[in-house]
Amino acid sequence: MRILFVSSIIPYPPVRGDKLRIYNIIKQFNRYHELKIISFVKNEEEKRNAKNFKKAGYNLTTVNLPRITGIFNLFRMVINKDPLQVSFHYSKKMASIIQQETRQNNYDIVYFHLFTVAQYCRSVKNPYSIKVFDMTDATALYLQRYLEIIRNPIKKFFVKFELARIRLYEHIIKIFDVTYVCSMVDLNYLRTRIPLINIRHFTNGVDTDYFQVEKQTYKKHRIIFVGSLPYYPNTDAVLFFAKEVFPKIKISFPDAEFYIIGSNPPEEVKSLASESIFVTGFVEDIKKEYLVSEVNVAPIRFGAGIQNKIIESLSLGIPTVSSKLAVESFDEEIKKFIFTAETADEYANMVSKIFNNSSIRDSMMIECIRLIKEKMTWEKLVNTENIYLESLVEERKKTKLNNKID
Repeated sequence: MRILFVSSIIPYPPVRGDKLRIYNIIKQFNRYHELKIISFVKNEEEKRNAKNFKKAGYNLTTVNLPRITGIFNLFRMVINKDPLQVSFHYSKKMASIIQQETRQNNYDIVYFHLFTVAQYCRSVKNPYSIKVFDMTDATALYLQRYLEIIRNPIKKFFVKFELARIRLYEHIIKIFDVTYVCSMVDLNYLRTRIPLINIRHFTNGVDTDYFQVEKQTYKKHRIIFVGSLPYYPNTDAVLFFAKEVFPKIKISFPDAEFYIIGSNPPEEVKSLASESIFVTGFVEDIKKEYLVSEVNVAPIRFGAGIQNKIIESLSLGIPTVSSKLAVESFDEEIKKFIFTAETADEYANMVSKIFNNSSIRDSMMIECIRLIKEKMTWEKLVNTENIYLESLVEERKKTKLNNKID
């Protein structure tokens, strides 16, 4: 098949959730099909990332979208009802390139990644191309949950304003042949709001070529949190754990250490650094950080989708303590290997339980590793959707042939 990918982000390096997902999907599809990727670049760092992505052998075309242009685009919100993030990513050049590509090339599939580029589905000029929308998360569900914890009235007003626009804009799903989300919770939420749409559960996976279990001596009482820290649910989780949970753990385990690992930590996270709290920023080998830790934590209090930090840690057999919200998207047979908590006391008790029982890691997590490899590898997940999309393409080809005959 010939597939055109359109994304608002450069899928490289795969260092955060949205990049990680599209990078691995492209990587797997590239093994079987002819691919072209079109993406925005917004700054010099993204331009360097684009060059490295091209060097890796991918056919990439970029469209410049400087921050000042995106901000200027927000004035469009005065005359239309598009959400802020959709208006920011408006580009005549992007629309023109997609029109030209789909007019001149016979793409079987045009795959739009993320909510911000769904607007360009109207630029596809080949009526027989299958239009795919990888929404990943239900954005409205994310903002709805965010509203529940906001205390600042001004921020609350603007989030409500954006949420109202997103709920209207979500109906763009109806234009696509298939929409993907990575969580059954998100899928059910969208089906309730927008009936009669073709939406499929395409969960996130793990790259088992990289995340292979190795014999590694872990450090007792070492706790790890992994995540992109500009993403506010991660910042909130880290602040909650460091300020409300970790002091309780230190009472029983004074040598406990908490490692916060993720790119671009904001000042409020950097300020947490102490003799026992380490804010590392980006690290080259995230697998090593997991393996030398005794416990992984994911105290996410709002958000949507599925947590890569949990999939990765489970694939390596690292016990994880998480909020119930963060594990709601996992299969029941995998959920039983994740320890859940809600209050600061519950988190402290669960971490202490793991500290006091080495058999959890040594025996219980072995079965979990097997299950992740069986059900959640990127190769397996993408192959399932590859078969499905090939069937849609074949049906569309039959339709095209019948139209010619008629």
